[in-house]
Amino acid sequence: RDRDGVLPPPGSHGRALIDSAFLAAGLEPPRPRVESASYASNLAMAAEGGLLTLAPQSAARAPEFAGRIRALPVRPALPASPVCLVHRATSTHLGALRALRAALRAAADDAARAAA
Repeated sequence: RDRDGVLPPPGSHGRALIDSAFLAAGLEPPRPRVESASYASNLAMAAEGGLLTLAPQSAARAPEFAGRIRALPVRPALPASPVCLVHRATSTHLGALRALRAALRAAADDAARAAA
């Protein structure tokens, strides 16, 4: 089929996103030929096997620039996934982590204002 994919596993946020985007457009979602939780592996398999996949735009830039894949815009845009900042519980760099957290929050606030 022309819409076979290397897809995130069933029950994952990524799989729900791609399935709902296709269904909202009145299309049958891609059939998984391969299921993998690693978007880096998924991009490599999509490039080699001619499959559809879902990946962050930032991760698709390098293989697209190299001519290995083509990233397609999705309209309407898929909703953003929640992310979190993770660090070792015994980290001694708490000051640096607080500064990073503040910078990330400021960037997210700027992005939200720009999108409004």
